[in-house]
Amino acid sequence: MTDPVEPMLLDELADWLGGSIWVGERLFETLGAWSTDESRPDRRVRFAIGSRRLGEHSRLWRDQLPDSPALDVGPRIVPPRPGWNDAVSVLAELDPADRLVAFDEIVVPVLVQRVHSLLGRLRAVSDASVIRAGRIVAADLAELGFGVLSPSAADREAVRRRPAIRRLSSLVGLTG
Repeated sequence: MTDPVEPMLLDELADWLGGSIWVGERLFETLGAWSTDESRPDRRVRFAIGSRRLGEHSRLWRDQLPDSPALDVGPRIVPPRPGWNDAVSVLAELDPADRLVAFDEIVVPVLVQRVHSLLGRLRAVSDASVIRAGRIVAADLAELGFGVLSPSAADREAVRRRPAIRRLSSLVGLTG
C-alpha cells in the first residue's frame, strides 16, 4: 500500500508559486529574445508563442500567490531550487541550433513535471483556484510541447549529447 501524498502547506504553496513565477518570467524573457534573433520564421513564431504563454502562466501563478499574515516574511519570487539561475544563463547562451531541442526536451518536460507534482498535492476544497490555474497551465504546456518543428531524431540525439544541453538538464533536475 502506498502512502498518501501530503497536502501542500500554505508556506510550501507560496514558495512553489513564487518559484514558478520566477521561472516563467525568466523563460518569457529568454524565449522572447530567441524569437527576435531566430532565422527560421517557423521557429521565431514558436518561440514568440512560448514566450507569451509562459508570461501568461507567470501572471496566473502570481494571482494565486497567498497573501496571509500567517506566512513567513521573505522573498517568494526566487528560483525554485539551486541551479535555476545557471540554467537560465545556459539557455540564454545556447547555440540557436540547440534551442528548440532544449525547449521541447528540457524546458517543457520540467515545467510539466512541476505542475503535475503541484496538482497531486492540492486539495479540491482549499485549493480550487490554484487547481484551475494549474490545469490551464498544464493544457498550455501540452500544446507547447508538440515538437513538430524540431530536428530529426538523429539530430535531436546529437544535440542531447552536447555539454550545454546535458548541463542544462542537470541544473533543472530533469532525470531520465
